[in-house]
Amino acid sequence: MGCDIHLVLEQRDADLGWVGIDTFAGHESSYGRGYNSPAARSRNYKLFAALAGVRGDGPTPRGIPEDASTTTRLLVKELGSDGHSHSWLPLIDAAREWNVERYTAEKLRDGYQEKFPESFWFGIDSEMDLSKYRVVFWFDN
Repeated sequence: MGCDIHLVLEQRDADLGWVGIDTFAGHESSYGRGYNSPAARSRNYKLFAALAGVRGDGPTPRGIPEDASTTTRLLVKELGSDGHSHSWLPLIDAAREWNVERYTAEKLRDGYQEKFPESFWFGIDSEMDLSKYRVVFWFDN
């Protein structure tokens, strides 16, 4: 049985708090962001381990943030007990994990990942205030 990643890309709004601006489950992104590339679509267990110790050694999952977006809360509830290893990272840290060459299923040699990992993986302009974004994720199997 395979393990898939589910995630919500959240943006902090001064008035609304954290707002889900994109979702990704298994192989589908609602807006076709970069993490839906062939490198991310595979069941990349090295990446899963690096993010939350799933299918390998790695950090202990942090859980769902107390201030998670409504979108995140609904998707977590929808998956119910089939979801596990809930965690989150600031966007810059998540992009760094996705960008580590040894975790990608294919090698992109043009240097774009190294120069603009946030843009490549999550569709966020690198000149934006990246502290306003985070990635909340969990897994199923």
